[in-house]
Amino acid sequence: MLLLSLLSCAGQTEQFYANLPARFRVQYVQTIPPLNAALNSMGEFATITQRTNVYIYSNTQTSTQRPVTDADRNYMGLSGFIVGLPNIPPLGSSVSQVVCYDLACPNCYEEQVVTREMQLQAGGKCYCRLCQRTYDLNNQGYVTSGTPGKSLYRYRVTYQNNTLLINN
Repeated sequence: MLLLSLLSCAGQTEQFYANLPARFRVQYVQTIPPLNAALNSMGEFATITQRTNVYIYSNTQTSTQRPVTDADRNYMGLSGFIVGLPNIPPLGSSVSQVVCYDLACPNCYEEQVVTREMQLQAGGKCYCRLCQRTYDLNNQGYVTSGTPGKSLYRYRVTYQNNTLLINN
C-alpha cells in the first residue's frame, strides 16, 4: 500500500511540470541585478530571454544583457523563462522556493500555437496581450483575470551556490 501511494505522488509531481524541453544554466547570479533580486527577494520575478547573441534578464524596473558564448548549450523553452521567489509558499510548506515558468502563454500556445512573450507586471503578475489573461506568479501561475484557462507551464529549477539551473 505504501509503495502504491509513493508511486501516485511521483506521478502527480511529474504532471506538475510541463512536458516541454528546457535547459538553462547561469552562474554568478549576483552579477545580474534583475535575476539576483528575483531569486533572493520574495514576490520578485525576472524574465530571461535570448536574442541572437545575448541573454536578456529583465524585471519591471531594469534590464541587463550578457553575451551568448560558444560554450552555452541552453534551450529556452517556448519563449524564455520567468523566475522568482513567490511570496506564497507551496501548499504544505512554510518556506517559499524558487519557481520557473515559461514566458509563453499556455492558452495561446495550445489554442493557436502562438509563442509570443507575455509582459511581466508589478506585484508578481504577467499579462498576455493576445488573450488578455493575467497570471499570478506568486500562486502557481494560475489565471487571475480574463477567460479561465490553463495555468502557466512550469519547469524544474534549482538555485544554490549562486547558480541557477533550469532543467526539464
